[in-house]
Amino acid sequence: MPEQVTLAFYYPGWLWSDAGWLKNLLLFFDGIGLLVPSYMRDAPELHDPAMVAGLREHGLLELLEPEELIDRPAAAKLAESFGQLLESGLLKDLKDGDPMTGSISYSRLGYGVAEELIQPILVELRARGFAGEDVDGVAVRIDHRVRAAILTLLAQILRARGAERGLDLVPATDHRRFQQNLTELLDQPSLSSAGHVLSLDTTVVGVDLSSVGIDEILDFRAEHGEEYRAYAKDLRGTVAELALAPDDAARCDLFAERQTELNESASRLARISSRRWEGPVNLMLGVGGAAWTVHSGDPLGLLIGAGGVALGAQRPTEPQASALSYICRAAQL
Repeated sequence: MPEQVTLAFYYPGWLWSDAGWLKNLLLFFDGIGLLVPSYMRDAPELHDPAMVAGLREHGLLELLEPEELIDRPAAAKLAESFGQLLESGLLKDLKDGDPMTGSISYSRLGYGVAEELIQPILVELRARGFAGEDVDGVAVRIDHRVRAAILTLLAQILRARGAERGLDLVPATDHRRFQQNLTELLDQPSLSSAGHVLSLDTTVVGVDLSSVGIDEILDFRAEHGEEYRAYAKDLRGTVAELALAPDDAARCDLFAERQTELNESASRLARISSRRWEGPVNLMLGVGGAAWTVHSGDPLGLLIGAGGVALGAQRPTEPQASALSYICRAAQL
C-alpha cells in the first residue's frame, strides 16, 4: 500500500451515474472516494450493490462522511469562496424560476460546524431564488446548478483535509461542464489563479472497461498500473508547469514539448490495453486547473487551492497553490 493513497474523488454528486466510468478510473488511481452524508451511508450499496461489493472486496472504495471531514476551517473557506462566486457575477446568467430539482445536505455545507457563516449564504441564495425549503431537517432544496458550483468548490477545499488522513483526494468527474465550471471560476479576475488556468483536452488512452469485471481490471492494473498512474500524474504536473511558465512564449514552447511527450505516453497505453482486450480504443482522460504563486497578504490565494504543485512542475521559489479536476469518459464512436 503506498504511503499516500491517491483516490479519484468523485464530484459533484455523492454517487456515480455510470458504474462503468468508475472501472476505468481504477487504472489511474488507487481507488474511489465519495463524499456521503452519514444519513445516506447505505445509499451507494442500495443503488448499486454489485459495484459497491466489488470495490469494497478489494479495498477500492472510501466513503467519506462530511460530518467528519468538513471542519470549521473548511466550512469557512467554502463560505468565503462561495461568497466570492456570488459577487463575481458568474451565476448571473441563471434564469429565475428554474425548477429546484436538486438538494444539498447541511453537512456538506459545513452547517453543523459553522452555522453562523453558512446561514447568511443560504439567506442570500433564497433571496435570489436559488434555494428553497428545508428537506427533512437534513438538507435544503437548491437550484441544481448552484449545487454543482458549491460541490465543485468543496472538492478542491477538501483536498487539504484528505491529506491529513493520508489521502490524496484528486477531483474527478465524467461531466465536462463541471470541469469547465472549475476553470471558469479559477479564471475570475478577483482570484489569484486568474491568468494561470490551463486545460489539457481529453486524449484517447485505451479501451473503455465498462463491461470488464473488476477482478480482470485489477489483474491488468497489477501488470501495467504504474504506467497509467504515471500518465495521470504527468497530466497534472504539466498543467502546473505550464501555468507557472514566465510568459506566453515560454508556455508555448513548453506546451509543444510536453504535448509530444504526453501523446507518446497515451499512444503507448492505448496499444497496451487494445492488445489485452481487442476493443475499440475510446477511453479518454483529460485535466484542467491552475497553479499560482501565493503572495503575502493575498486574501484569496488559498481559498480554493489545496497546496503545493509538485508532480512535475519546476521547483517553486515561493509558496504555491493549485486546483485541478480530471475528466474521464468514453468517446462516442
